[in-house]
Amino acid sequence: DMSFTYDSSSYSQSCPNPTPTITGITSGTFSSSASLTIDVNTGEITTSTSSPGTYTVTYSLLASCATPASFEVTITAALNADFSYPSTPYCSSSANVTPTITGQSGGSFTVPTGLSLVSSSTGEIDISASTPGSYTVSYTVSECGSSITATTTLEITASVTATVVYGAATYSDNDADPTPTITGHVTGTFTASPTGLSFTSTSTGEIDLSASTLGTYEITFTPSATCSIPVTTSLKIQGCPYVNNPIGYP
Repeated sequence: DMSFTYDSSSYSQSCPNPTPTITGITSGTFSSSASLTIDVNTGEITTSTSSPGTYTVTYSLLASCATPASFEVTITAALNADFSYPSTPYCSSSANVTPTITGQSGGSFTVPTGLSLVSSSTGEIDISASTPGSYTVSYTVSECGSSITATTTLEITASVTATVVYGAATYSDNDADPTPTITGHVTGTFTASPTGLSFTSTSTGEIDLSASTLGTYEITFTPSATCSIPVTTSLKIQGCPYVNNPIGYP
């Protein structure tokens, strides 16, 4: 009776060459597909020159009625830790991002202080919880006592916003044209919804009341920056005259 086994059923091209343990008759020979580099006498597999794939290794005796023994071995590509994030830079208000791993899976991600890593196995980054800046993200895969690390740069840009306040929430169409007070990032563009509100200036937010259609509007101010967070406020225009809570009325 004879049998043999390798210490693993899978090796990468980066692994040291494995040699099987033979039980029973030791005078047989090894064979397999031509794509697997194997020593016919010892069964040693040269991983670096074998093509990735799954192979059946057979151990048999010439001119013998003994049933050949077999063992299935898989060869995987040499260690590869390549990965990439969808895009960069990211605004600090962006949603979490997860990289695409094009190398071997099962590795580990590491990041420097300031970058919030949700998972060391997936590389997911919590952008909003991270400090704006430029970071080097590393991904390391290991097998058979060797390892390889790939890196990429991830940038986070601070998002800017502002506060916009008009002097009142309701105006009559013969009031003086109002201009809001802007604090924070003061340059940007005003828009309104629905249509009908007339801006004297979309930069300052000044409204031409007499040229506007009566109604309630949602006014949006979008700061002029790559990473901006728009802000909104509501404003109502009523027909002349409009008196806020006149005496004698409940």
